[in-house]
Amino acid sequence: MKHAAIAYALLVIVIGLLVTAVMTRETDTEKQEAKAEQEAEAKEPKTPPAEIAPAEEIANRVAAIRDTEFDNASPKVLVVPPEELTKKLTELDAEPPQDKNLVAAGAILLAQAGALPPDQAEQLVNRRYGGTGTLAAYLPKENAILVDEELAESDPEIAEAAAAGEMSRALDSVGPQAPRVPPLFHDDEAARVTIFGGVAGFVEREYAAEHLEGEVDAEAARDSRLDPETPPALETLSHFPTTVGTAFVRGAHKAGGWDAVDELLGETPTTTQELLKANAAEAVPAPRFAVKSELGKPWKRLASADVGRLDTVALLRAGLSERNAVKLSDGYRSARFETWIKGKPQQGCAPPCAKKSVTVVVHRWGDAADADTFNKAMRDSLISGDAGATPDGGRGFEIGTGGGALVRAGRFTALVFAPDAQTAGAIAQKALEA
Repeated sequence: MKHAAIAYALLVIVIGLLVTAVMTRETDTEKQEAKAEQEAEAKEPKTPPAEIAPAEEIANRVAAIRDTEFDNASPKVLVVPPEELTKKLTELDAEPPQDKNLVAAGAILLAQAGALPPDQAEQLVNRRYGGTGTLAAYLPKENAILVDEELAESDPEIAEAAAAGEMSRALDSVGPQAPRVPPLFHDDEAARVTIFGGVAGFVEREYAAEHLEGEVDAEAARDSRLDPETPPALETLSHFPTTVGTAFVRGAHKAGGWDAVDELLGETPTTTQELLKANAAEAVPAPRFAVKSELGKPWKRLASADVGRLDTVALLRAGLSERNAVKLSDGYRSARFETWIKGKPQQGCAPPCAKKSVTVVVHRWGDAADADTFNKAMRDSLISGDAGATPDGGRGFEIGTGGGALVRAGRFTALVFAPDAQTAGAIAQKALEA
């Protein structure tokens, strides 16, 4: 009898523990579900605070500034957490690259020059930009403008100005969302993206001047939202449309009003050199060079492309300020790069691919003095920037597990990255023989 009582008591205890465990599990599940529901609700777009003008009013004001009207319904304006805005933009930008080999080649060049970390180099050339310093974004498919919720609450005037700029983008939209950051090694497209961004930036400023009170510094707000770890080259690319693009559009508007701006949108400049240098000389063909004989049979060309003025500035940004990089590239006329891989290109090689790749960048400059200026500037950038180059002779460098060289001949320069400095120097010399 005694043993039966003990067994019964133990059974009761076990059942009690099981019931408690089940109830605890159910409670934990309910808590997790409630938390997930709260997080989902937090991500849902919301109506902007009352301090921001209604979407229809912003649309009407922007249409009046642009002296035009919306063909269809104007976009709604909603606020979302900044991380949700970044996610939406990343989804928009995640388009498959048309030329995977060029993506790989560009990523190798940027990583070798120290312009961008290897993972970000590939991401940037692959056109996955995310919400770099973005305050608001127009989404064509949703016909909506998403505004950074934190900005809308802390500074509604800047948020409203940013929404106005995106409302201008909506007026110009003719299809899927265009990149918001100029692409590298596609200079004509970079110029086009910059102009459309410049129009949005110009409208943003015009709207603020006409309809908002107080100081509205959207550019400072964008800078404050850049990740502190953002590489300098990416900072320059993200700034370009709202600084250089806006200044260029302002000049067109001053000269001929909105008719001139509309003409500019219809036929955008084809080079970033034209945007940076209004009195730029007529474009000249990019240099051609032949280095196959110096490389030998195992090497296969991965890709080649023209290098624009903005691409050149991005390369210099590894170790120079934006202002200096722009100034020291002022003599730019044209440029081209090639990347070669040892073995089969389809086998791939992760950036910077120091031992299995050779990258050649040949620039044509205005004169020998311009070429010399660039060589000195690029040398300083390689040594002081993230490339961490160590001089090896008069023209060579040791860079990580590989090497590099900078050689000038008249108004031409050759920047080469190779498995070692001696090889880089010989290839650079060969590239300048053409």
